[in-house]
Amino acid sequence: RTGGLNGQHAAYEETKNIAANSYISVQVFEQFERLNLFTSLTDNTARFHTQQFAFLPSLAFLSHLTALPILQDSGTKLQLGSDTDMLLYNRLKDSQPLLKETMRLSRMKKPLPELD
Repeated sequence: RTGGLNGQHAAYEETKNIAANSYISVQVFEQFERLNLFTSLTDNTARFHTQQFAFLPSLAFLSHLTALPILQDSGTKLQLGSDTDMLLYNRLKDSQPLLKETMRLSRMKKPLPELD
């Protein structure tokens, strides 16, 4: 979005400043078991053989990959490019309850308690 209160929205394929974008369109992939392979045919879309996309506010987008992912089968499968990326994914996935609790506490108006 361009600057200002009434800035115009436009699509960009790349940007140098992620915070300058209102929303980021991402394709949703779902993990196969505990492998480093993901599929674009998620449980929600498998019946219709369609792909799922999401619009994330730029502040909610978290990206940290050490290697480019590898696309397979015309883009319906994605494989993480390094073991480090899979380790990071698993740590974030395992930390999901703590992240949810942190987000819940951040919406409170009183002082926050210390988390372990």
